[in-house]
Amino acid sequence: MFTKSVQEIASLYPGENIEVGDNISPDQIIQFTELFKQFDLTTEDVHLVIFDKNNNPLVVITDLNIFYLHNQLPDCVKITDYNPLQLKGLLSDNQVDIINKITDLINNKKNEHRKTLDSFVNKIKTIVDADKQNFENKSLFFDGKYIELLLHESEELIKLCNALNSDELFIRSVNLVFDGANQVMNGYKAEHLLIFDIIKAYKDVITTENEKTRFTLAYFFERLKGNDFAKGISVQRLNEMTTKQFFIDNVEKIKNANILSIDQAYKDQYLLTTLLHRIDHNLFLKTGNLIYRFASIVVKGDNVINDQEKQALKKVLEKTSHPAVSTESDKLTQQIPEGDTLEIVMNELKSLIGLEEVKKSIDDFINYLKIQKIRKEKGLENVQTSLHAVFLGPPGTGKTTVARLLGRIYKHLGYLQKGHLVETDRAGMVAGFVGQTAIKVNEIVNTSLDGVLFIDEAYLLVVDNGDRDFGSEAIDTLVKRMEDNREKLVVIVAGYTEPMKEFIESNHGLRSRFSRYFVFDHFLPLQLLEIMKSYCKKSDFTLTDEAADKLLDTFEMLYEKRDESFGNARVVRNIFERCIQHQANRLVAIPNLTNELLQTLEAEDIPEPKLTVEQVFLTKEK
Repeated sequence: MFTKSVQEIASLYPGENIEVGDNISPDQIIQFTELFKQFDLTTEDVHLVIFDKNNNPLVVITDLNIFYLHNQLPDCVKITDYNPLQLKGLLSDNQVDIINKITDLINNKKNEHRKTLDSFVNKIKTIVDADKQNFENKSLFFDGKYIELLLHESEELIKLCNALNSDELFIRSVNLVFDGANQVMNGYKAEHLLIFDIIKAYKDVITTENEKTRFTLAYFFERLKGNDFAKGISVQRLNEMTTKQFFIDNVEKIKNANILSIDQAYKDQYLLTTLLHRIDHNLFLKTGNLIYRFASIVVKGDNVINDQEKQALKKVLEKTSHPAVSTESDKLTQQIPEGDTLEIVMNELKSLIGLEEVKKSIDDFINYLKIQKIRKEKGLENVQTSLHAVFLGPPGTGKTTVARLLGRIYKHLGYLQKGHLVETDRAGMVAGFVGQTAIKVNEIVNTSLDGVLFIDEAYLLVVDNGDRDFGSEAIDTLVKRMEDNREKLVVIVAGYTEPMKEFIESNHGLRSRFSRYFVFDHFLPLQLLEIMKSYCKKSDFTLTDEAADKLLDTFEMLYEKRDESFGNARVVRNIFERCIQHQANRLVAIPNLTNELLQTLEAEDIPEPKLTVEQVFLTKEK
C-alpha cells in the first residue's frame, strides 16, 4: 500500500510555491487505497487522494474527474468544471492549493505542463515500486503481505462489532447475562468484550514472543480502539519500531490491561462468545471463528507450531464454541428484536431448513388464531383456545428456535403482550430442599409472564426412583401458575417422543392443559448438508465441491444409522468445529496465510465419514 504525507507530495513540485504549514498532520495523507475499487479505477488512473484530519477520504483526482466523498458536494465533477470554492471549509488551504495545481496541470494542454504532470506521476510510481519491495521481504520480521492479512482480519472484527452494537438485544443482554459481575456493564460495547477476548487468546496460545507476535497484538488492540497506527508508515519503519523498548513496554501494558472487572465465574471464559451463546445470537459462530483465527495468526508468528501451541489452539476452539459458564437456574430471557413484525417472523420460519410438517402445522394454527381474533372483535363466542404446546422429537431439530418464533407470533397476533422466550430445564426449576423448588419455579414463571416459558427435556421432571423427588413439586407449582396466569403465560415443553408422552400423562393438570403437539423429524442428508453450509456462511468459510461431497457421504451414513438420540444439527455443529480444527492443522505448515486459505475448507479438512459415524454412535463399523 502506497502512502505519502502532504509535505512529501508538495516536495514533488520543484519551483512551485506551495506552502505547507505545521497544521497539516501526517495523518492527512495522499494515498492509493482499496477505495479506488468503488470507482472501478486502477492505480494508474488515480493521481491523488486527500484525507481529512480524521483520516476520512474526501477527494479522489483522476485524469478526467474529481470524485468528492462528502455529502455536501456532488459525487463527481469533471476536471474542466472544477471549482475550488467547493472545497472551502472542508480542506485546509494548503490541500486546496495542491488540488488546484494538479487540476491546472491536467487541464493545461501545453507540452511543458504535460511533462510536469508526467514527471509527477512517474515519481509517484517510483515511490510505489520502492514500497512494493517490502511486500514480500523475507529479511523483515513481517512484510506488507502480513500487514494486509492483519488489515483484513481486523476489518472483519470491526464489522462484527458494528453489527453487534447496532443490535439492541445484544446491548441489553450485556447487563442481563453479566448481572452477577462486580461492575455494571451498561455503556459497554462489543469492542470492550472483544479486546478482553483477543488479549486472553494471545496469552492462552503464546509460548515464545517475538517482534511479529507483539506487533500482531498491538495492531488488533489499536484497531478495535479505533486507531490504525500502521497507516501511512512504511513496512520497514514498522519493523524497526517493534524492536524499540517503548513498543515492547506498551505491549506488556496491553497484556496486563484491566479491560473489564468481571465475576470470577467468567475469568476463564471468552466473554463475547459466552454472551452470544447465552442469547443464541446468529453471530455466535462467526465471533468464535474470528477469535480462533486471531489466535492461529499469533501462533504462526514464529513460523513454527509446537505440540503445546496445538493444544492451546484446540482449547481456544473448544472454549469459543462451547462456553461453559452457566448460572444455577440457567434461565435465559430472549427478547423480541427491534422493529419486529409478523411478516418478518413468518419469513424467518419459512427460511428454516426442513421442518415442513411443523411449518404447515404452525401456518394452520395461525390461521385459526386469526379467525378467533376476528370473531372476538365482532362480539361472537370464541372456542377456548390453549396456546400451550408440546414439541416432540430428537435433539438438534430446531425446537428452541421454533418456540422463540411462536412467542413472537403470539405477540403480533395480540395474544401476548411481550412474546419473549425464557428457556430453562430441570436444573433451573428443581432445588434440593423442601420448599425451594416452588420458589425457583415461581421466579422463572414471573420472568416469563406475557411471554413463553420453554422447558427443554421436561420429562426429566418426572423421576421414578421410589424416593421423594422435588420434580413433582415443580410440576404442581407450574400447573397452578398456568391456571392462575392463563391469559399471560404460554408454556412449551419439549423432549423425546415417548418420555414426553409419559410426562404429560404423569399429571392430570398437564393432560388438560396441553392439547397441541408438534412433531419434529430428523433432518434428511441434504438438509444436514444445507445446515453445514449455513454454519460455514455465518463463520466466513466456504466448502470446495469435493469437501461438500465428502460431507454428504457422512450425512447419508449418519442418517442411515440414526436413532431418537441422534443430534441432527448439533452433530453437524460438532463436525463443523472438527473441520475447523483439521483446517488449522493443515494451515500451520503453510508459511504465508492468505484470506482465501483461512476461509476455505478442503476435502482433507473433512473427517473421514466412517470415523465420524463411529464417534457419533460410539460403535465400530464392521
